[in-house]
Amino acid sequence: MSKKNKDIEIKGNEKEVMLDGQKVSVTELFAGKKQIGEIREIKGFQAYAEGTLLGNFKKIDDAFEAVIANYNLHQ
Repeated sequence: MSKKNKDIEIKGNEKEVMLDGQKVSVTELFAGKKQIGEIREIKGFQAYAEGTLLGNFKKIDDAFEAVIANYNLHQ
């Protein structure tokens, strides 16, 4: 039997943080109340999950997909 897919709402929370003396825009991604990753806007977009760099992306949509794919893989 296969599992039934559940719809999960992903929310983003954007904030500014200081990294290496620079202000950087960071979007935190949440599935419910659990943080599943973040996207930092540094020379494009860097996707992180659990503190691990998933990759560098030119488009924010690609970074979102990487974080969500990583979450689905390890769920």
